[in-house]
Amino acid sequence: MLTDQNDEYKYSGLMSIYFREKSERFERAMDSILKQEILPLEFILVEDGPLTQSLYKSVDKIKKLFELHNINFIIVRNETNQGLGKALNNGMKKSNCNLIARFDSDDINRPDRMSKTLARFKSNQNLVLIGSNILEFDPNNSDFAQYRRVPIGKENIAKKISSRNPFNHMTVTFKKDAVEDVGGYKDVPYFEDYYLWFRLLKKGYNVDNIDETLVDACVDSDFYTRRSGIQYLFKEINFQTLIFKKRYISFFKYLYNLIVRGGSRLIPHDAMKYVYLVIRRHENTFN
Repeated sequence: MLTDQNDEYKYSGLMSIYFREKSERFERAMDSILKQEILPLEFILVEDGPLTQSLYKSVDKIKKLFELHNINFIIVRNETNQGLGKALNNGMKKSNCNLIARFDSDDINRPDRMSKTLARFKSNQNLVLIGSNILEFDPNNSDFAQYRRVPIGKENIAKKISSRNPFNHMTVTFKKDAVEDVGGYKDVPYFEDYYLWFRLLKKGYNVDNIDETLVDACVDSDFYTRRSGIQYLFKEINFQTLIFKKRYISFFKYLYNLIVRGGSRLIPHDAMKYVYLVIRRHENTFN
């Protein structure tokens, strides 16, 4: 494993975890971080509200493993569940590096994720955020595998963002000063990351994706349940209204998104998986 980085390219790992996470998936995700070709200088874990006893045991175990690798392991504890945006903002405040890599608590990071990401930052120092494609897998169904490709190049990302989220959040690494410059993550439930991308682009920052799959993302039945139903519909409407009022999208796109994106939230949970498969194929075809 490579650890000799220039100070400018040392990075902090950042993750938020809450009580619904399964300890075995969390440990598998953390193991994939320890297998990176370039390890983080430090790792910041935000416990977003009280965890289960099983998760607390896993956190203690992982903390010791990271420290054996000379990685400073910082735990930030929120007394109550504050949501992803606030949790990540709390974690960012503890970072001693300007480069921050986002990690999810149930995904598997391929060993070359960070080495390829850091190489891209070195080749283009104007970039403030870099993501990649993902492979979605279902831990309960070995036959399921679906790629989610993202647009490449700032111009293409800016063109696609009004219709779809142009980054896979669990793959991004960003510069802390740029994210703080636009106000960090905002409390927009389920759309904290998407709203952040809009603001970075609006401010003129350079962003990009690597056209490779660097993360395997865990997608099970809970994933589809969380993205459907009346509550998610209201959050979708709230987000679309917000970006319309900010003039990030046109009135036509606003209506289109309410009908197409909003309408899909009312599809029964059991059918949502198949709708997502169709959406993924469409996105990948017209990337």
